[in-house]
Amino acid sequence: MAYLQSELPPSTAPAKPLAVHGVSPAPIAIPAPAARWPARIAARFGAVLAAMLALFFVGQAAARATESLAIGIIAADLVFLLVVAGWSTVAVSSLRR
Repeated sequence: MAYLQSELPPSTAPAKPLAVHGVSPAPIAIPAPAARWPARIAARFGAVLAAMLALFFVGQAAARATESLAIGIIAADLVFLLVVAGWSTVAVSSLRR
């Protein structure tokens, strides 16, 4: 349960950072995040859309061949897992070099 503000003791921490060996600490500059490129975002969106369509067509083909929607969903899941496993293998192997 949260404490009411009146029940909290006042802080005893210093209001500003202490100087170390007579030198005051300098502020640390945090770099601004890089601007996102609209073309890069559009390319990623297109790739995700293409992957979704590919999974849809694999699932639909399996569902029609077996006349079972559940088998179609399982086939699409299997293709997705294979793609993720392949991508993970390539990503990890490029980091180890």
